[in-house]
Amino acid sequence: MKSGILTVLFATVTHLFLFATNEKNIVPSVLQSAIVYRNGAELSHKAKAFLQQGNNELIIDDISNNVDIASIRVHCNESVTIMSVEFSTEYLKPEIKPLFLKKLEDSLSMVEKEIAKIDIQTKNRQRIA
Repeated sequence: MKSGILTVLFATVTHLFLFATNEKNIVPSVLQSAIVYRNGAELSHKAKAFLQQGNNELIIDDISNNVDIASIRVHCNESVTIMSVEFSTEYLKPEIKPLFLKKLEDSLSMVEKEIAKIDIQTKNRQRIA
């Protein structure tokens, strides 16, 4: 999908402790919902982090690489001020496809092969007739 609307929700959780330093803190995200449209999809992710007072830099991991950058929305509670939001792709890290996506791609290729066979049969019948 070429575009996606990404909603990342921040919440405070005491089990994930991030230091308020200049270190990059990687926070895993979980896909909460997906709505598929004709020209894209809306993906809602949720990431939880406990923030210390001061500046915190968070890297939200496990989101799609095909994101319309203008569609990114970040929400958090009122006690947190978001200074900026950036999107980038780590090209050195291999993309891991979920099992259901691999199954869907396999099914799609099988259906495409069947369609190609039917097209060939149809053309052959038209030539004979």
